[in-house]
Formats: sequence, structure tokens, C-alpha cells
Amino acid sequence: MIRSMKRGIQTNRFLGVVLAFAAILSACSKKKDQTTSEGGTNKPEIAAFNPARGIPGTVVTITGNNFGSTIAGNKIRFAGSNADAEVTSAASKEIKVKVPADATTGKISLTVENESVNTATDFTVDPIPTSITSFNPKQGPFGTVVTLTGVNFATDARVKINGLACTIIRQSATEIVIEIPVNTTLSAHKIRIESGTDVMETAENFTVTAAGAYANWEYKNVKLIDQADAGAFQWGTSFVLDNKIYWGFSKMFFNQTKSEYAVYDPVAQPNFWSTLSDAPADMVPADAQNLRALVFNGKVYMGTGLVNGTRSDKWWEFHPATNTATAMKNLPQAVSGAVPFVLNSNIYVGFGSTNQQLYKLDPTAAGGFGTWIIYGNAAPFAELNTGSAIVIGNRAYMGMVLPAVGQVRKAFYKYSDAQTYERMTDFPETSQTTYTPSFTIDNKGYFVIGKNVWEYTPDANGGSWRAVIAQANAPVIIQAAVLEVNGQRVVYGWTSSGWLYEFKFN
Repeated sequence: MIRSMKRGIQTNRFLGVVLAFAAILSACSKKKDQTTSEGGTNKPEIAAFNPARGIPGTVVTITGNNFGSTIAGNKIRFAGSNADAEVTSAASKEIKVKVPADATTGKISLTVENESVNTATDFTVDPIPTSITSFNPKQGPFGTVVTLTGVNFATDARVKINGLACTIIRQSATEIVIEIPVNTTLSAHKIRIESGTDVMETAENFTVTAAGAYANWEYKNVKLIDQADAGAFQWGTSFVLDNKIYWGFSKMFFNQTKSEYAVYDPVAQPNFWSTLSDAPADMVPADAQNLRALVFNGKVYMGTGLVNGTRSDKWWEFHPATNTATAMKNLPQAVSGAVPFVLNSNIYVGFGSTNQQLYKLDPTAAGGFGTWIIYGNAAPFAELNTGSAIVIGNRAYMGMVLPAVGQVRKAFYKYSDAQTYERMTDFPETSQTTYTPSFTIDNKGYFVIGKNVWEYTPDANGGSWRAVIAQANAPVIIQAAVLEVNGQRVVYGWTSSGWLYEFKFN
């Protein structure tokens, strides 16, 4: 009996030991598997991520355990972001994810089946470096509008090509729209963006395309006054008669009490302007400015402008041989800055100031005093003041025109004897001076704007423009004339100092 009781006690002790050991094993098992949730799901573990920093768009690899085996099974958030990041691949131990655009420096959060975990350290979001991704178009003439696309463009960005500043039409952080500057030395160059100390260039060149030869102004060593930056006849006019240039018909300097003019004869006196002559006092008083002149059938007609600061309607026939003038019938409207031209053997004078009317002159009517008639309807633009006109074929082309108040003064119009106006392709740039000298060569028009000379080729689509001179060292031409020298047509231009140049194609 006693022996039996001892065996029972020993059995109970053995069972107790077994139960205790089982309890220990159970406890150890629970301690070992701490990633098991109450619902039985294994909690995700993040062991590491790489790289530790990057810009938005960077692909980050996260390694660990218990990840979702599908892309949809993993929800990842970066600090600062309002949406889940894009997961590109997923497996139980590795996830690849893109840094979203709105991410900021901070922890990365991973959620798998409602179980979430954060990285132990921060992912650092670096600022996006400024870069150019593309530009279009890749080629075109001067004035071509080019769009540069990229990232993180600065608001103070400056754009250049071959060292020349480009006009910025509009810009944002991802797009800059520019206009290729005018310069005949351009060929193919990278476009450069500067902002502070940051500089970047396009991977490819922009190629300037412009068919035809370029030109230059060749100095003829002829001058009216020695000072290159001084002004003579700043308010003068010019015309060509008997193959000689007449220029002036205004004060030469501020303090003068009479109006004068000079003559250049490329055959008889090719090396200098002639001695100054007094203009007829009854035609050009001392304070006359900006008269307009034209030659028709070997006779010179001149008038309008400003007299003592007031717009004039006076019109004259000028006789250079005797240096006298005959008064003609006044223009029906007092104007300054009028545009005269001869089209199809008819004299036209119009516009100037705010006048929108064109007048036709019959110089032989009324016993030689002439008659003016309003020719056609008022012009369909706001103003053409101190512009110029050329005649090609049986059409007159004129500018620079202000289309409407508040708009840019660079419109260009065609006019026909049928009394019709048609807007052509606008000038490529606006004029910064009160002069727009012009001339024609071989059915093409040429307009001088500051240091630039633009070639206009008419066509059915409004015509096209090409810069033939656009150089920083070019002279500023204020008047131009076409003469004949040794049987050849020669174009001359001159500065406000009377420094004479010949227009030549290279």
C-alpha cells in the first residue's frame, strides 16, 4: 500500500514536471513569435531600406519580413505625402517603391493587412535639381519661339544662346518659352539657362536657319560731322534727285536760327557731303522738323511735319537748281510723321500723328498748285506715325503700324490702288527710334530698325522676314537711299552724324 502510494506520488511529480515544461515551452513559443497578431496575422518587419535619401521619383528598396506578396497587398506612405506611394514590385521580403512628388524627410510607413510598421530611421528627401529635359523646335530662323521643358526652373532664370539674351515670353517651374534673338553670327548653339550660380545647357544645339546671304554696312569714309555720337539733322528728311542725296531741311543743331541741307554726289564728289546750303526760308522755317519728301517725274514735293511744335498742312514743290520753292495746295489735314509714296504713277501722302486717312495728289491740277482727294476709307488701324513705305510691283507695304490702342507697334500692311488694306506678317521686332528707313532690292523690301536690317519677302501667306544684319557693332542708320554708281544700283545708309555706309551682301 505504501509502495503504491509512492508510485502515485512519483507519477504526479512526473506529470507536474511535464506540465511545467509544457508551460515553459508555450511561454517561450509566445515570446519567440512576437510578430503574430491576435488575429493570427504575421506583422511586417522592416530591416532596412536603400537608398537612405533621394529626390522624388527615386526607387527605394525596402527589405524585411512578412511583406505582402502582391503589389496591392502593401500600402506605403512617405512623410508629408497625402497618398500611398507607387509600389513597383513586391515579395514577402522585398518591396520596391517610388518616392512621391510631395514627400518630405521622415519615416516610411508600411501597412500589410491593417498591420503597420515604420522605419527606424528617416528617409531624406533631397530637392529636385534644375534640369532641362527637352526643347522644341530644334531649328528655325531668328525670332523662332522655342519651348524648354524641365524641372525646378527658377523664377529669375535667364536664357541665352551664344551669349545673347533671349526674350522670355512666359515661364513656370517646368516650362520656359523664349524667342531666339536676332544676330547674324548665330549658327548652331546650345541654349543656356542661368539662375544665380546655377548653369545648365541643352544637350542638343538649336540651329538658326535662314536661307540667303547676310549683309553688312561698309563705311565709305564720308562724314558730315566728326563726332560719331553727335546728331546732325536729327529731325531732317531726305530724297534722291538726279542721282544725288539731299538731306536735312531742318536745324543742324539746337541753337541754329535757320534750316539747312547737305548733298552727297557719289560720282562727282564721292568723298564728302557738299557744303551746307540754307533751305528756302518760306518753305522750311528755322524751327521746322520731320518734313516728308518724295520725287515724282523729276520734281521734288515736300511738306507737313512740325513748325514751332505745331503740326503742319503746308505742301511745296522744291526746286534744287535754284534753291527755291513754290507753295502748293495744303494737305487737307495737318499732320506730322506722314508716310509718302508713289504707286502706279500716283502720289500718296497719309497717316502720321493719329490721322488714319490717305490722300492722293494730282500735282498738275489747279494750274500746277495741285489738288488733294481723300482716297478710300480710313485705314483699319490706330496709327502709322514716323513709319515708312516701300513699293513692290503694284502694291505698297508700310509699317510700323499700331493696330489698336494698347497693342504693340509692329504691324505691317499691304495697300493697293483698289483702296484695300491687308495685314501682312508683323515686323519681327518693334522700333526703338523715330526712324524706320527702308529700300527695295530685287522685289524684296528692307527695313532698318536700329542696328538691325530685316529683309521682307512678299508671298500669299503674308510674307516672311529674315535678319540680314543684326550685329552689336553695326551702325545705327537713320536714313537710306538708292543711287546708281557705274551702272549699278547702290544702297547707302547714314547715321545721325552723316557717316555714310554702303549696304552690301557678303
